[in-house]
Amino acid sequence: MINFPKQHGAWAMVILPGLISFFAVWRFNWLAVLLFFAAFLVFIAHYNFSENIKNLRRKKSLNFSQLGLGFGLTIFGICIGIFVMLEKLPTLWIFGVIATVLFVLHFVLIYIRKEMTVFGEMVGVAGLTLTSPMLVYALQNACDERLYGLWFLNIAYFSGTIFFVKLKIRIQPNVKNALTNSQKIKIGQQTIIHLIMTIGFVIWMNWTGILPKIAFITILPMIWKTIVGILKITDKKSLDIRKLGFSELRHAIGFSILVILSFHVL
Repeated sequence: MINFPKQHGAWAMVILPGLISFFAVWRFNWLAVLLFFAAFLVFIAHYNFSENIKNLRRKKSLNFSQLGLGFGLTIFGICIGIFVMLEKLPTLWIFGVIATVLFVLHFVLIYIRKEMTVFGEMVGVAGLTLTSPMLVYALQNACDERLYGLWFLNIAYFSGTIFFVKLKIRIQPNVKNALTNSQKIKIGQQTIIHLIMTIGFVIWMNWTGILPKIAFITILPMIWKTIVGILKITDKKSLDIRKLGFSELRHAIGFSILVILSFHVL
């Protein structure tokens, strides 16, 4: 039986960056589609491996059917990658090395219970959004500034979403409502720091030409959502995880549309 990842956010981090790449580059070839499929296989394999690593650290027995499935999917995904590489993309192996390093590092972080730290979250997001640069390379058969710019925007947005959701679910419901604005900013400082760093990098990438000049519009919704989310406290009574999930999905789709537009309206 196939064990699929249960985190909707993780699925979005794999699917949306890939779809953004197709529309931002505005090209299509079957090799890119095969790579997209291979990414799904490895993503599902990663989940099955992760579950066993968690069992290992809890001193529980391993699920060998899960492990077998993980290895099978990984080998299948690698075979597809090798086929695509030999067919047209000779330097595709670089992305394979990057993916391997990120996933092994993430496995280590899971084992030592550090996957939920800031560093652990960033490693996970970088690995999940790797579909973006990989597909850009496959679609245009070249590694240029568009590849790095799109990957950065995806990492910045989706990692910011993780920090924002943590703020709304784990932090704000456990504090009192009667807070001053300075206190609200203090408990949301991790989200604010991430936003400031994102703004700084986008400005730098605009200046260096890595991103289109109007790419700044892609993070305007993130800025607005962060400011409103920090100042408007979500308490335990008003917390609705389902509603928050749909809200984040709408924001992610809006972000995707803005990114695509920024790469076409130059």
